[in-house]
Parts: sequence; C-alpha cells; structure tokens
Amino acid sequence: MITIGLTGWGDHPTITLENSKKLENYSSYFPVVELDTSFYAIPPQKNISSWIEKTPEAFQFIPKAYKAMTQHKEWIEEFSSVEQMFEIFNKTFEPMVVSNKVKAFLFQFPPYFDCTKQNVAYLRRVRELMKDLPVAIEFRSQSWFTEQNKEKTLDFLLQQHFINVIVDQL
Repeated sequence: MITIGLTGWGDHPTITLENSKKLENYSSYFPVVELDTSFYAIPPQKNISSWIEKTPEAFQFIPKAYKAMTQHKEWIEEFSSVEQMFEIFNKTFEPMVVSNKVKAFLFQFPPYFDCTKQNVAYLRRVRELMKDLPVAIEFRSQSWFTEQNKEKTLDFLLQQHFINVIVDQL
C-alpha cells in the first residue's frame, strides 16, 4: 500500500487554514506525516500527547530517529550509553506507539555511513534496541546499492525487518 504524506505539517500554506491549527489542518488532508523535529531533539512528552490529541484516530506519524542514533553526532555528549539513548527515545514515543500513531521510525543515515561490516553491525544493534518497532532505513550513501552490494543490502534489510526508504530527488 502506498501512503502519501509530507515532511512536517507547518510549511504548507495552501493547507493551513489557521496558523494555530496547522497540524489539525494538515491531518484533515493527509493520513501520515514525517516528524522531523525528533531528529534535532527528543521531544518532550507533552508534545507527543498534544500531537496524538490533535490528529484523527487513523492518522500516523513517521518520527525521525534522533541524530545521534543515526551517527550524525556523538551520543556521548548527552547520554551515558547507546542503550540509554535508545531507551529514552523509545520511552518518549511509547504513548504514540500504544495509540497506533507510529507508521515507522525513520533512520536517515548520513552520506558517510557506508556499506561496511562495522555499519552493518550497528544496524543489527539498531534492530535489537528498537525491538519489534517498525523501522525504516534511508541510506544516503550509494555504497549500499552498488552492483556488488545491492542484493545483499536488500536481503539484509528484509532479514532485519527494516523498511527500505527510496527517496525521489529529481
């Protein structure tokens, strides 16, 4: 099934009827939205609760993994361990998961996250720490899809129950 949504709900003036009700307006047009804010900081619980309350029952979010979870920055600056970072992230989004408001968690890896044994091991760790939650993987390095790696990458994603994200950037 194809589900169409946009990145964020605040930057679309053609569907924003009232500035104070941007999410409500957006969710009356689309069934899903990418939650970009969680990449920059793990949001407070009050924000999660508010987003749940402001959207229709069937509406879902695709929260982006926090940037240290995708190796855009060092986790050690804020957390005592990788496990603690994932635990806090998962606990924060638990109300959204329980409310069936999460379509998938988006792990958007940087261009320097190449297809290496070390990074494959990290992806296995991501699966372990995200438990059975739906996880979508977006590689920004083409090394994962070279002729040599493409089939192995797709098989690995399937084995780990990851969703493969393909970005259309014309």
